[in-house]
Amino acid sequence: MSTRSSCVVSSWPLDSGAGSGVARVASGLARALEAGGWDSELVSPSFSGEGYLSTTVKRILFNLYLRGDGRLHDGRPVIAFDFDGFLLPKAVRFAQINGGLLSDIAQFETGLVGRAVRLTARLEKLASMKADRIFTPSNYAARKIRDLYNVPPEKISVMHNGLFFHDWRKHFAAAPQCSPSRASMMTGLVPHRHGLMGLQNGGVWNMASDVPTLANRLRDLG
Repeated sequence: MSTRSSCVVSSWPLDSGAGSGVARVASGLARALEAGGWDSELVSPSFSGEGYLSTTVKRILFNLYLRGDGRLHDGRPVIAFDFDGFLLPKAVRFAQINGGLLSDIAQFETGLVGRAVRLTARLEKLASMKADRIFTPSNYAARKIRDLYNVPPEKISVMHNGLFFHDWRKHFAAAPQCSPSRASMMTGLVPHRHGLMGLQNGGVWNMASDVPTLANRLRDLG
């Protein structure tokens, strides 16, 4: 096996139907590795996203399948995202990419979604403890991984995204979760005005149908 070969693993469906950008990041990473001269294989599920709760169950089942997937046992470096890899045997060495700590997100979710996020946070902790290296995009996330998952700081590397703000007090997000923040960017409204107060997941939280969005305006303008 060539030393210039790797496996990128994501249990998020590639159609991103459940609203996750992780699948996009995973496929982008695989393409970037290919462009850099690596023989990179993207290992991902074939199911489509059908809401957060349903997708979470399928992602856990996909990790059960990964235990016996020969592509992850042939000696190639493995790169996995959030809780992916929590069931891999110790013989499989992998790096974890963690951009949004599930234990941190869980404190803002309630009901069935909150339970699902707390479950996946426990699985993410297992994956973090198993990973040989963890890459995260911010010092804040690095501190949370260290404190909430008891990961030694020397195991964590901060790899900043394309934008780095030196003074975070000048910048903010409309909500701590991705779905309501994106809805706020599309509507110009805070979450309690547009209605999407938490992760979008099969009807628990949905944006009000009468709220105009940037997409509506662009469509009307042709």
